[in-house]
Amino acid sequence: GKVVFLQVAAPSRGTLPAYKQLHEECLRCADELNQRYGSESYRPVVMVAEHHSQAAVYELYRAADICLVTSLHDGMNLVAKEFVASRDDEQGVLLLSTFAGASRELLEALIVNP
Repeated sequence: GKVVFLQVAAPSRGTLPAYKQLHEECLRCADELNQRYGSESYRPVVMVAEHHSQAAVYELYRAADICLVTSLHDGMNLVAKEFVASRDDEQGVLLLSTFAGASRELLEALIVNP
């Protein structure tokens, strides 16, 4: 009851069947995890599938202890850079996929193979 994984999933390409199917699969997985490990007052996985203002996203970044960017194939990945830039307190840990382009620049991140 002490750890919460927050997945901010801004809707993208929701009209494409493959994206819709993946989104529904993610929701099912979150539900299964919450039922298995959660309780009436605790949900270990929180899926938020809506658009947020940039200010709201930065607020979430500043509240997080860890930011996971675990892409299997990606370009620069601005999420990683936004997380680092938003942390004016120099706190928080960035776990960054070796396959994200940002991993070649953000050398103080914990680089992982997802």
